[in-house]
Amino acid sequence: MALHNRLCKRVSWDSFRRPKMASEPVTLEQVAFSIWLIGMSASFALVAWSHFKFHSELKRRIQKVEEGVLERIQKELGSKVKVYSVEGNESPMVVGVLNPAIILPRQLLERATERDFPKQLKFVLQHEYNHILKKDLLIKMLYLIGRSIHWFNPLAVSYTHLTL
Repeated sequence: MALHNRLCKRVSWDSFRRPKMASEPVTLEQVAFSIWLIGMSASFALVAWSHFKFHSELKRRIQKVEEGVLERIQKELGSKVKVYSVEGNESPMVVGVLNPAIILPRQLLERATERDFPKQLKFVLQHEYNHILKKDLLIKMLYLIGRSIHWFNPLAVSYTHLTL
């Protein structure tokens, strides 16, 4: 209770006064903050739109991997990771920050059986699984949040061209 009383005394009720009237001048800080807020919102909206567009397109195209091949992949990696295949000219990738899954091109999986596993597929799987272990998608998500907050910073924008 004593802590609550001390905190309440420090809060000035003047800070909760009515908003400024239109006749009061707008400060440079308010204009700069408004511009920054609009830019940040637009940047977040663009990132979210491209994310959802990509995932909705991918969800339409992915297919489950045959059960025997999936078990062999999980045995090879030593993990119960989800694996899907996709038709087309896609590169292998990892999707999902909370529930990661490996997406592989169909032609890469065509030669894989329960007994025979191509060496190239082993390398690709290990590479993609390393992205999961290192939490690369979480790091990229945090980077995109930071870039959206710092949309006005030329260094943050130029770093995008170096990494992506």
